[in-house]
Amino acid sequence: MMFDEEFIRDVTREVWSTVLGLSAEDGPVVQVGAEEITSSVDISGAWEGTVAVSFTRPLSRHIAAVMLACPESETSQALVEDVIGEIANVIGGNVRHSPRSDVSFAASNRA
Repeated sequence: MMFDEEFIRDVTREVWSTVLGLSAEDGPVVQVGAEEITSSVDISGAWEGTVAVSFTRPLSRHIAAVMLACPESETSQALVEDVIGEIANVIGGNVRHSPRSDVSFAASNRA
């Protein structure tokens, strides 16, 4: 089983729209630095790879506020990290449960 880049992008856009009510656009791949919050899901089985999401801290806080329906000022660092982890898990879960899938996954967070 092979997932192409467009399939992963489609799953990501769908999760972004469904979970956050926002639209996602393709952007360049960039080096992750200390100012980002990153979470990843390793996928193994018939296809092996990693679904990773990385956001600036301000965007991460905004995403957490939208997902938790609260003001950004009420989102702690721990909540923000949990939400970014959940976004990666949902994307990975949608890949895993795709009719095209015969894989399993493991999650990892890095703040």
